[in-house]
Amino acid sequence: MDATIGDPLLAASVERAFEKQPLPGFWEQVTPRAVIVSVVLSIVFAFVILKIHMSTGVVPGMNMAVSVLSFALLKWFISLVRTCGLPTSPFTRQENLLVLTTVVTVINLAITGGCALYIVSMTSVVAKSLGEESDPRDIVDNFPTGGWMLFLLLIGLMSIFISVPFNQVMILDYRLLFPTGTAQAHLINSFHTPQGAIVAKMQVATIFKLFIGSFSWTSFTWLYASGKGCGFSSFPLFGLEMYKK
Repeated sequence: MDATIGDPLLAASVERAFEKQPLPGFWEQVTPRAVIVSVVLSIVFAFVILKIHMSTGVVPGMNMAVSVLSFALLKWFISLVRTCGLPTSPFTRQENLLVLTTVVTVINLAITGGCALYIVSMTSVVAKSLGEESDPRDIVDNFPTGGWMLFLLLIGLMSIFISVPFNQVMILDYRLLFPTGTAQAHLINSFHTPQGAIVAKMQVATIFKLFIGSFSWTSFTWLYASGKGCGFSSFPLFGLEMYKK
């Protein structure tokens, strides 16, 4: 994925633009601003993905959306700090990758940890809704917080122990290219070029336009949904509802 337009043989690739840049140290990659953006985006995307999982049961890929939004949020954070009169350096590709990795890890942990399924079903509200005729041994009421935190920690550690040997064999030994990781790497690299930054701004603007339009329409229809069989969802425009009328 090249950020330049035209003949690729005449233009330098995105990776060539970063060949002579030294690799930053650990604390230059794990910076406080990157951690703050990671926490904010992790909370937002965790709630979004849990809502989608509970509603539809199908979890879409969020990697590209996280890449674009992390770039935009980091850029806005730098602009805000400079507006306050505080000197700061531009954020790096490594910070962008830290945000992406953190958010994707939180999303995967929320899904595989059962935060939308069995952890929710083991609350007191669900236990009371089972009725009096259910077997008390089948009811798990108020699963302790420390217990499911330990459960999530074990899931995270298990994924590390499984993925590290596979990465060693497939990426380092066999030098295989994985489509998702390669696409994300090219995307993050292209963001940090002048042409890629312009494309990223256009993508972020499009995402926010669609979000505002969807939120506005949902709010508008909510005002007319006062009860069952009421609102635009029940308006007989097409289909069987129109035939019944």
